[in-house]
Amino acid sequence: MPSTSSRAFRDGLLRLERSESREVLGALVSLWNQKYSKKITGIGIDLCDFDVLTYGMHPDFICRTVEYISYLEEPVNVGR
Repeated sequence: MPSTSSRAFRDGLLRLERSESREVLGALVSLWNQKYSKKITGIGIDLCDFDVLTYGMHPDFICRTVEYISYLEEPVNVGR
């Protein structure tokens, strides 16, 4: 069972995903894929090429977001 804080973050991520800011979520994943060897695919949105740091997002938020994308989306392929 996810903790209360995990559920709150997940719910916030779902709101983000449903909002007009879906491209922000795509940019988070795009940034992750650029920086790390483990790629995340299959999230069903177009990835955008812009710097998410202009949105003031802390790197820890990016990492947590990617973790929750893996938790929420089926199927997610984490390669290599």
